[in-house]
Amino acid sequence: MATAPTPNPSRDDRDDIRTISLRMALSTRWNGANDEKTLGLRRELKEAKLARYIQKIVSEAPHLSAEQVGRLSALLRPAE
Repeated sequence: MATAPTPNPSRDDRDDIRTISLRMALSTRWNGANDEKTLGLRRELKEAKLARYIQKIVSEAPHLSAEQVGRLSALLRPAE
């Protein structure tokens, strides 16, 4: 029995980013740059790019201690 090939996460990430980018470009064209839908897509695109970068860095980094993980995760929390 043959198994399905494992998807390439990096290709999936690129496809997701391209899709979001295209949707944002179309929204900008038809709704304007300051439209709420366009702004939401801009945030979604930035999040997708950041997630891809974090995944890349984490996969290349040596194992981190709990203290190091805590310091890095604090950077992702909004400042109050």
